[in-house]
Amino acid sequence: MDLNRSPYAIAGAAAEEVRALNHRTFDGAGYNRPSQVGDVAGALSALASQLPQALRQAAGGFEALVDTGRVQMYDAQGETVAERAGQVYAQLDAAAAAADALSEALKMVQNLTADIGLRDSA
Repeated sequence: MDLNRSPYAIAGAAAEEVRALNHRTFDGAGYNRPSQVGDVAGALSALASQLPQALRQAAGGFEALVDTGRVQMYDAQGETVAERAGQVYAQLDAAAAAADALSEALKMVQNLTADIGLRDSA
């Protein structure tokens, strides 16, 4: 784990790995048995389950920057930094809740595929 990278670089690398998964499994390629779908769902559930913490920490980082009093808006059009910050926090909270729901749904897929296999060819 390379913690010397920026938060953006780390998040970007995670996104790139999901992109690779999408390319690797295009049209269902790469899955040789039903349990592999469950395995991938389980791994993606683990990924999704870590997103709420990352999002909370992003909110904390944003809040710390706002609290310095140095944050400004380039095209405010009457909106204050505090108002915009409130919107940012609300959307990060919504994203965290969506990630929790995604993680739970993917866990269910993993459980549902656990006892599904392939029949020997006839």
